[in-house]
Amino acid sequence: AVLNDEYWISGLRNGKICLWDTAGAYIRQVKMKLPSRHHVSHEFNTRRVTCLAAGLNPNKPSFFAGFPTMFDEFNLIAERTECVTKTSNNDWVYCIEPLTQNKLLSVTGCTVDLWEKRELQWVYKQNVVFEGKKRQITVGEQARNQRPFISSLKPLDTAKTQFALSLFDGSVRVLDLTSSKLVRTYREHHGRTWAVEPITPQLFASSGEDRKIKFWDRRAAKSVHT
Repeated sequence: AVLNDEYWISGLRNGKICLWDTAGAYIRQVKMKLPSRHHVSHEFNTRRVTCLAAGLNPNKPSFFAGFPTMFDEFNLIAERTECVTKTSNNDWVYCIEPLTQNKLLSVTGCTVDLWEKRELQWVYKQNVVFEGKKRQITVGEQARNQRPFISSLKPLDTAKTQFALSLFDGSVRVLDLTSSKLVRTYREHHGRTWAVEPITPQLFASSGEDRKIKFWDRRAAKSVHT
């Protein structure tokens, strides 16, 4: 995640977060509060850094780190964890998207939730996307019933009212945050989809395990290019 014009951060599977400068030089390790090992996971994933996002307050550089079951907000100037927010007993935080200095979206497992900051703590406000039903997909040569984990969430406009989502059930979706509704659901990829990326105000791309990149115009009912 890019923090500003001078620094960026990276995260590892063991919970380690590293600070770098734009020339590529390693600065230091950032010490954060890590999740407990009480959730069900492989040992090498219990403290995995699942996502990183820069804060929006230019006067107080900060960033968010997602882990299994929780996310942290870290104050880079004071070099301390500002707060720890638990989101689940077992699911991972896959995405964090700050909307304003006092509002953010988090993706935990298969759901999207809205949070508000009150007195230095992030407080749950509402569920925006509920967990859908399992769907049979093909992974490798095996068919499996897959929970619709959300692997990626990206804003499609500067106002952050619409977002593209990629899901493990193979779908690509468009969320309208104003109405809290999924206004588009595309099912053209085979296997899990892993990433979405905005290109223009109307066009975005998605990638999946089928080794394809698809381009979508959110005004259209199907992909415009593969």
